[in-house]
Amino acid sequence: MVLIRQFWLILLNVVYLAACLVPKNRRLWLFGAWNGRQYSDNSKYLFQYVLENEPCVEAYWCAQDKALFESMKEAGLPVFHAFSLKGMWLQARAGAVAYSHAAAWDFCACCLGHRTRRIQLWHGLPLKRIGLDDVRTAPGPASRALTKWLTPYRTERFDFMIACGEEDKAIYQSAFHAAAERILITGFPRNDRLAVACRDPGARPTRILYLPTFRGQPGSDFPLFAASGFDADQVDAWLGANNLSFTFKLHPVNHLSFLDQDRFANCRNIGRLEPGIDIYEKLTDYDIFITDFSSIYFDFLVTNKPILLAPIGMPSYLSQDRGGFYFDFAELAPGPAITEWDGLFDRVLQLRADPGPNEHYRRLQTRFHRYRDGMASRRIVEAMRRLLFSRP
Repeated sequence: MVLIRQFWLILLNVVYLAACLVPKNRRLWLFGAWNGRQYSDNSKYLFQYVLENEPCVEAYWCAQDKALFESMKEAGLPVFHAFSLKGMWLQARAGAVAYSHAAAWDFCACCLGHRTRRIQLWHGLPLKRIGLDDVRTAPGPASRALTKWLTPYRTERFDFMIACGEEDKAIYQSAFHAAAERILITGFPRNDRLAVACRDPGARPTRILYLPTFRGQPGSDFPLFAASGFDADQVDAWLGANNLSFTFKLHPVNHLSFLDQDRFANCRNIGRLEPGIDIYEKLTDYDIFITDFSSIYFDFLVTNKPILLAPIGMPSYLSQDRGGFYFDFAELAPGPAITEWDGLFDRVLQLRADPGPNEHYRRLQTRFHRYRDGMASRRIVEAMRRLLFSRP
């Protein structure tokens, strides 16, 4: 089966060669995210900005999931299916594509010609090691060279990538072996709306959002609640007594176990956001943000709202899931990092009386975000115009 798959991948070079020969339309821009199965992330918010502000650009969204394609079409959004005849023709003619993971993942890669400009938007300022920096998952030099020569259309490359500040720019240079001039500090489009919805200094926090990161294997049950002794009934009663709500959303590739579904079924103050919900449309609804290792921590910094780092289960996570972190938790946490649920909820009560971001919080904002002005999409579009129209 492996040999058959490799044969077909090599055969698709014929399609790639044809796509390279098709003339490109510099005003045709395509957007995609999360393997074509979600309308979300930086790609979504940049796409929306282009639709609203760039009438001379022909913008489309690339969907690989039929249900996503149908829902976006019904909503009146310009969308195509990646493997339809129309979709393959649009991809072959595209002047630029922008995506959240990799062109070979978010599009039909063999349909993208070599002259199509590629904009890597990524999907979060990294806390955990990624790309070539994650020695546990990164392909070796021989494997990368083989892919480049046998199936060049699957090689990850980009004309430029975006970053929030000098910290993540340096990470992307290392993780993707990219030249410094190919990493542009623009900010993330998905944070534009967060930047204009900062904390009301007089507000009393009542709504807690918990976003744990991906654990285990794609498609697996999320193990942390049961493994770490989370007592749903006890927590629910405590939340009610303190006029608080606790909402959680799992990483898109994790599922809530049947056991945990039963535990949470009768809770009045514990809720769950469904996997398909775009979390960036919901972040501003919450007053306190809690995570273990999710990079959304960095995004939430722009809101001025309280953040708790709760690396519960860190030893097992490091041994089973990831090859380490870029930053030390002690330097990132606006307050003490918490490793037990009891300590976490005690800290929530302390935050209710907190008047606002402290000096350390402000330093973190400046360190990780050059811009907090809600204009990331505008800067990216300006960079795309320079890339596409400054050449003959």
